[in-house]
Amino acid sequence: MMSIDGNISSLVRNVSGRLLNRLVANISGIKAALISTVDGFEIAAECAESSDIAKLSAVSSTLSAIGNMAMLETDMGTQYRSVTIENDNGFLVIMDIQYKSYPMIFCVVASREAMLSRVIHQAKIIIDVIANKLPKLE
Repeated sequence: MMSIDGNISSLVRNVSGRLLNRLVANISGIKAALISTVDGFEIAAECAESSDIAKLSAVSSTLSAIGNMAMLETDMGTQYRSVTIENDNGFLVIMDIQYKSYPMIFCVVASREAMLSRVIHQAKIIIDVIANKLPKLE
C-alpha cells in the first residue's frame, strides 16, 4: 500500500474524503468536516463554506488533547471519545479515531440547522469505518 506524508496511506485519504463528502451532502447545515492527524495536519476535508482547514485541524488537535487530559485529571477513565462545543450559531464536534496504524481526529462544524444527534450518529459511523474496516498498516 502506497504511503504518503510519511504515514498516511492513499487508501485512508481517499476513503476519508469520500465519507466526508457524503456527510456534508446528506446533512444540511454542516459547514466543514475534516479528519486530521493527532498533531493537527489535514488528512481529508470537505467544506460547504470557506474555512481555514489548517487552523481548524490545529484547533481540533488541541481541543482533543485538552479533552483527553480533562478525562485523566478527573479520574473519569482513560477512554476519551469526544468534545462538543455549542454556541448561538451552531456547534463543533471533535472525536478521536482509534485507527490502529495511527490515531486521527474527526471534526465537524455545523450550524443550528444540523441536528446534533444526527451529526454525532453519522460521525460514529464514519469513525467505525475508518477505525475498524480499513486495513491496518504495518
